[in-house]
This record gives sequence, structure tokens and C-alpha cells, in this order.
Amino acid sequence: MTRGLLFATYVAVISAGSVFAGGDCRHLCDAKFYTTATVADVREILDGGADVNARDDVGKTALHWVALASPSVVVALLAAGADVNARDQLERTPLHFVAAAGSVENIKLLIDAGADVNAKTANDWTPIHGAAKFGSEEQVMALLEAGADASVKTEMGETVFDFGSSNKKLADTEVLKKLEDQE
Repeated sequence: MTRGLLFATYVAVISAGSVFAGGDCRHLCDAKFYTTATVADVREILDGGADVNARDDVGKTALHWVALASPSVVVALLAAGADVNARDQLERTPLHFVAAAGSVENIKLLIDAGADVNAKTANDWTPIHGAAKFGSEEQVMALLEAGADASVKTEMGETVFDFGSSNKKLADTEVLKKLEDQE
């Protein structure tokens, strides 16, 4: 499978829950909402009685969906009491999503709010696995600087370096060398 197709599949999978979002989660659990949402939009929904920690049908909260949101929207959700370490049905935290597909600023906001940089999913992926596989050098560095363990292996025995080695954005970078040294 080509890298582009693999990334498109990943984005489709992480976005799929928005189709099933229901209950109190509605707009707050919709990836498309966050591509254009403003702080005022989020506040309006929350002021209307929405629960910032409501879950969609696969257990994701609003904070799981903010990978593409502006940092000010992330701050607004955190200020409203969003659980930075909430886990979905596959044990993924918001940082797993933001590390793989979000901005470095959003990664740092979640970390500063107490996100666990070494949280493991049901398959033993940590946020740095996703960053190494799909992200940029800056995303991986942000996690390393926050204390992410680059030596951890997935349940299939894959290392962060294994994932980084297949990411063209990390080819011939200092980060990839650092990941190899920590293997």
C-alpha cells in the first residue's frame, strides 16, 4: 500500500466516528466542524448545554476531534474542562490523534494540559508511533522533548523507528537518527 493511500485510510478511519456522532456530542464530535470552527462556535454549543466530555458512538470526545482545529479552539475546550486523557473504545487519547495529524502547537497544548505522552492504545501504540508514521519531524520532536518513550513497541513488535523509517517526511533527518539511537 502506498504511503499516500495509507495516510488517506488513516484519516478516513479517525474521521469515521463523526458519521456516527450522536447524543450530546453532535457538532463537538465532528472532524469537519473543527476545520472551520471558531472559539465562538464552540462556546455557543457549550453554552447551549452540550457536555464537553460527551462521547460519540465509538467513545471519542470533542478533544479527540481537534487535530485540525485552531489552537484557540483547543484552548477553549480545555478551559471548558475537556478531559485531556479521555480514551475511546480502542484506548486512544486525544494526543494519539493530534500527534498523527495535528499541529505542533496543538500537541504542545495537550501536553501542557497534562496529556500522557506514553499512553498506550489497545494495540500498544503511543502518540509517538502515530507521529513517526504520519507526522513531521517537528511533531516527533515535540513528543520526544515532552518525554515520550521512543523505545516502546506495539503489540506487533514495531518500534517508533520502524514507523519513522517508512515516513518520507522523516528521511535523512536528525529525528530519525535519534529514534534509531533510542531503539
